[in-house]
Amino acid sequence: MSLYEELSFFGARIAALSPQLAKALGNLTDYRAHWFSTDSASTVLIDPLHFFTAVASQSVELAPALRVEPNQIPLARISSSRGAVVRTEFMLKQGQGKPIVITRLSENGSHEIIDGESFVAWARESELTDVNVIALPCTAVEALILRVRLNGGPRRSLGGAGLVTTIVEVLKASPALVARLTSDPKAPGHLTQREAARLVFCLTSASSVNRALEILGYKSTAPKPVNEFGSARTTFRSVTKAAAKRDEREVLAALIAHKREVDQLLAKKLGVAVEGLETVLVKMPKAVEAPAT
Repeated sequence: MSLYEELSFFGARIAALSPQLAKALGNLTDYRAHWFSTDSASTVLIDPLHFFTAVASQSVELAPALRVEPNQIPLARISSSRGAVVRTEFMLKQGQGKPIVITRLSENGSHEIIDGESFVAWARESELTDVNVIALPCTAVEALILRVRLNGGPRRSLGGAGLVTTIVEVLKASPALVARLTSDPKAPGHLTQREAARLVFCLTSASSVNRALEILGYKSTAPKPVNEFGSARTTFRSVTKAAAKRDEREVLAALIAHKREVDQLLAKKLGVAVEGLETVLVKMPKAVEAPAT
């Protein structure tokens, strides 16, 4: 998965579902918005995910011609996302207008909900006939990613297991993205989990991406850093346990074992043989031996 594609290609692929938006993009001359870029040949590129997010959130950075106004769509034409679960109960507050539902417009003219599941559920129970909709001419995979982007923030409905499940579905349908995530860290185009979380899903934490990769059977091949203090910490815990039992012989044995581990660690840090450690320590300044607290 590339974060950018050529503007001409993008315009052509959305033209069937949104002719007005495709035409507006084709007539655009100002490419200063964040979702535009250029390659080495000065070809205009667009980040579809960033652009669709801006359209859905009615960003003020959108050029007037690129703004998509909501339309009243019959509830009969709206369907829930596959596997979607309504996690919050919607309540229309006094004076509040009907929220805008973000959908994916499919080839058969139906609308699959990206953002607004709880409101649509409430609308059906309230026997409303239609809701205000902004339909995005995006692909099914883009819709999944946008569902994370638009629902994954604080106090939003998509989180926890639902968030991870959605990312798993994205990765299953995006072999190119998985290949970049699992490639050699030095390979061109390699994408870290943190970068994927931020650039693709607009998440602040990479934990959900990490968990999704684990579910798909991918585990980090990077060796975990060795904890050089691990053995000394283990013997120290043995000392405290022995002290709690008030067994002098066990305490003495634990102290000896702990001292040996500390001596080994100190000798390694100072680059000397264990046998000559005491001589080196005697010559060391007091400030190093007992740092101020």
